[in-house]
Amino acid sequence: MVEEHLLFGGADQVLYYRLLEEAAAAGVTTLHYGLGSERAKRSRGCAVTEQRCHVLRLRTS
Repeated sequence: MVEEHLLFGGADQVLYYRLLEEAAAAGVTTLHYGLGSERAKRSRGCAVTEQRCHVLRLRTS
């Protein structure tokens, strides 16, 4: 699957596939691609997971 996409080159190759290859070669098992573009990420084989955050109240002087 990856080889087929590499034929097109461009931003997808640099921002997604090349990063994925380098991470795998380094032994990385999980990449977090952030929020948004869910459809594109799913089409590339990403698993959708719940996103969590914590909000801290700012101190007022």
